[in-house]
Amino acid sequence: MNEEDLNYLKECAARRAQQFSLEATVTYDSRDGFMTVEVIKSAGGGEPISIRMSVKFHDRAQAEAFIEDIIRLGQRAGAPR
Repeated sequence: MNEEDLNYLKECAARRAQQFSLEATVTYDSRDGFMTVEVIKSAGGGEPISIRMSVKFHDRAQAEAFIEDIIRLGQRAGAPR
C-alpha cells in the first residue's frame, strides 16, 4: 500500500464515520502489510465502545469495503439485541 492509498483510506474512513457520529482511525504497518481500522462510538456519557480489527488487503477496493463493514458494526455497537 502506498502513501496515497493510505491517505485516501484515512479520509474515507473519517468522512464515513462522521456521518454516524463515530470516530475512525486507519493505520498501516509496512513491515507485515496489515492495516488496522479502529472505530469508536461514544455512548452518550457512558464508556466509549471501541472496535479494532487488523487485516491484510490485496487492493484498495477490499480495504474500502472492510472500512464500510467495520463502520456499520460500530453503528450497531451497544444497541439492544
